Amino acid sequence: MPADEDATGALDDLSTWLGRSGEVVTSPARRCRRPSAEVEPLLRPWDLGAWTGRPLAELDLAAWRGDPGYDAHGGESLLVLLARVRHLLDQWHDRQGRLVAVTHAAVIKAAVVNVLRAPPSAIWDLDVHPGSATELHVGPRGWRAVRVNATVVP
Repeated sequence: MPADEDATGALDDLSTWLGRSGEVVTSPARRCRRPSAEVEPLLRPWDLGAWTGRPLAELDLAAWRGDPGYDAHGGESLLVLLARVRHLLDQWHDRQGRLVAVTHAAVIKAAVVNVLRAPPSAIWDLDVHPGSATELHVGPRGWRAVRVNATVVP
């Protein structure tokens, strides 16, 4: 799916997630944008280079899934994606108030893998459904995963 494609439907009301002091941040992709939301470039889709939009049958999936450093497609390797998302989580560690990020499945999966300190290959064992919510909390001991694939209304 191209990164500049509009959303196929309206996003659910996020006010129950925001509380009184919450903010919405979004990927730069049009399908994630929300009125008056801050755009966070690090929430962009996984850059798959020349593979973007191509059928799975044309891709070297065995090499891609077998090597987290694989970047022969000309985009980001899994390791680069994980590092990008880890950097974003580090930036958000001390941020006050609730933050709702509207982004892409791969970015959410990378966040969960980072929070769980799982090996990079764990990303292939996670499913993140479109329109679902993943809830992460941060505290003095770091991040923790609370829910994955929750319905948007908590």
